[in-house]
Amino acid sequence: MLLSRKWLNEFVPVDINDHDFAEAMTLSGSKVEITEVEGAEVSNVVVGRVTEIKRHENSDHMWICQVDVGSETVQIVTGAQNVSQGDLVPVAKHNSTLPGDVHIKKGKLRGETSDGMLCSYKELGMTDNDWPHSIVDGIFLLESDPDLKARGLQPGDNITTAIGLDDHVVEFEITPNRPDCLSVMGLAREAAATFQKPLTLHEPQVKGGGNGNLTELLDVETPAPDLCPRYTARMVRNVKIGPSPLWLRERLRASGVRPINNIVDITNYVMLEYGQPMHGENSEIVEDTVDVVFESANFNGTCIRRTALALGMRTEASAKFEKGLDILNTLPAVNRACELVELLGAGEVLDGVIDILNFVPQPKQLELRPEKINALLGTQVEAEEMRRILKTLDFGVEGDTVTVPSWRGDVEHYSDLAEEVARFYGYNQIPTTAMGGLTTQGGYSQEQRLEQALGTACRSMGYDEIITYSFISPSYYDKIRLPEDAPQRKSMRICNPLGEDTSILRTTVLPSMLEILSRNYNYRNKSARLYELGRTYWGREDGMADEPKILSLGQYGPEESFFTLKGTVEALLESIRAENISFVAESGNPSYHPGRCAKVYVGETEIGVLGQIHPLAAANYDVDAELYCAELRFDALMAARGADPEYAPLPKFPAVTRDIAVLVDSSVTVSALEGCIRTAAQGLLKEAALFDIYTGANLPDGKKSVAFNLVLRSDERSLTAQEADDELALILKALEKEFGATLR
Repeated sequence: MLLSRKWLNEFVPVDINDHDFAEAMTLSGSKVEITEVEGAEVSNVVVGRVTEIKRHENSDHMWICQVDVGSETVQIVTGAQNVSQGDLVPVAKHNSTLPGDVHIKKGKLRGETSDGMLCSYKELGMTDNDWPHSIVDGIFLLESDPDLKARGLQPGDNITTAIGLDDHVVEFEITPNRPDCLSVMGLAREAAATFQKPLTLHEPQVKGGGNGNLTELLDVETPAPDLCPRYTARMVRNVKIGPSPLWLRERLRASGVRPINNIVDITNYVMLEYGQPMHGENSEIVEDTVDVVFESANFNGTCIRRTALALGMRTEASAKFEKGLDILNTLPAVNRACELVELLGAGEVLDGVIDILNFVPQPKQLELRPEKINALLGTQVEAEEMRRILKTLDFGVEGDTVTVPSWRGDVEHYSDLAEEVARFYGYNQIPTTAMGGLTTQGGYSQEQRLEQALGTACRSMGYDEIITYSFISPSYYDKIRLPEDAPQRKSMRICNPLGEDTSILRTTVLPSMLEILSRNYNYRNKSARLYELGRTYWGREDGMADEPKILSLGQYGPEESFFTLKGTVEALLESIRAENISFVAESGNPSYHPGRCAKVYVGETEIGVLGQIHPLAAANYDVDAELYCAELRFDALMAARGADPEYAPLPKFPAVTRDIAVLVDSSVTVSALEGCIRTAAQGLLKEAALFDIYTGANLPDGKKSVAFNLVLRSDERSLTAQEADDELALILKALEKEFGATLR
């Protein structure tokens, strides 16, 4: 809602700068978006009178003008052909500015000095509708407009003040529950209460007396009374279509409405002033229009909103109607329109009013409960002060009975009265206190904490988070090489998909991750590390879905391998203090390389899978590099969490380290060896870290050498070499028994 402060001052004079005005109105509940001054881009432009004009000797179309600008006479060269001696014109002097960041300076045209420029109204940022009496092309002759001529403009007058381009405009954001503030009068009520100024409202006075009576000439029916609570109409005959007076055009322009002609402008003016839309459609008012019926109706807001959305025809009128307008506003609005017709001499208003009232609103009365309001607000406002505030807002107050005005349909409860008190008592005067009574402390759930921990761990290892759509194409399952009978293909279909590519809900996050990896690879990003915590959807017999979360990892690049991904998964599991982590080779997953894939276990529970994407699947995504992915079940990660860490003092006694290299069959996995080492140890083993795997010369066929670094320590004493050797012997014996391992 754009508000002209000149127009506002007609109802409530507020002599305060725009910044303070906006701040005060916002604090009282009428949020101000921006403030601006019309003509702010125009500077050093004044009214000038052409005292002499002669032909330019070096041009067949230019004129040299001597122009009185008040303090001096300047010479200006112009190519306009509509300027004559004695004309009052806008003069952009040396070092002036015009809209569009146009700068005017002194210069020479064909050898003659020009101390500025004579302006058209378009160069001042205005349109043909603003000045219907002036010619479209050429210099703006100020006295061609009768209203400007009546103002008695003098040379040297500031042009923005002279032509009314100096209004201050405030844009408000009006909430849906306050349709009354979609009008100048509504905002005037708010301003009067905010600044504690008297509010002057105008009661329309219509003389009437035109030839005939409307009730004898027109019959109106409302076949759906529930959709049209009230319909009001008046008629004007012998309409004289023409431009509106300057004051009316100025107010419309400041409010963001284009002036058209007097009749159309009157309906727009009333809609802005009263907030009541009226019929005056431009296409219906033409030069030969003789009779006009002004209709002012009230419609069911819900019906208007649904119809506007269904037809795609949202208008300023529908935006007002759908919020629920005041039923009692239709008659004053139509009377105001007829009053303006008489004031502008635009026609003869007939006697008689058609006023169909299908719903008679009953005054809404609430009990003023000062103690309860203070308890709600945490204030100590006197009851008399509450009454004063409500009276300034035009609420009827008799003792503790409050009558709500018809335009305030949003006030239905004592808490609404408390809001009105708080707004104008001042939110900044309400003390800040802790909430009393039973309260609960907010916090993150265990699941949210785990999500945060996993995200932090991923980001710390160089992974970027991605968010992908939950709906995918059925063809994605082919791209990851799922068999036709795979259970993942039983996806839930979307009833109204945007297209086939987004027609089902995913049962696996792998295609989504591969799509993003492929996109990065084809954008020539040399490497990528990505993670997502996303949902999958598995249909149930009851038509609903289970929605398990999956943590997916994806990466490629010259430094990436199966082991870097395995290390990431191990680090993630260690960050949540999971224990008994193991990896088991997996060759039956069609989406992964059969020799570079493993299932991930915590204890006896399988929590996911990791490995290199099958080269054929990678080719389906136009990637000829090695892609590595992991899929980990979030519910299993929740179950795998260890206890919160507890402080432990630094070791008091030194550690003993031993390196061992054992010869085993090539089929024996490192994780199996590590598990055996930890199981065989008798409590002195603190760490076991792989540092070498060797196959090749000097080893028997089918054998490999695997080397570990072992850290042994006692928390009670310093270990002797013999104790360390005994612990090592137990470990080697267990390796030999389980895997036939021999010490190299």
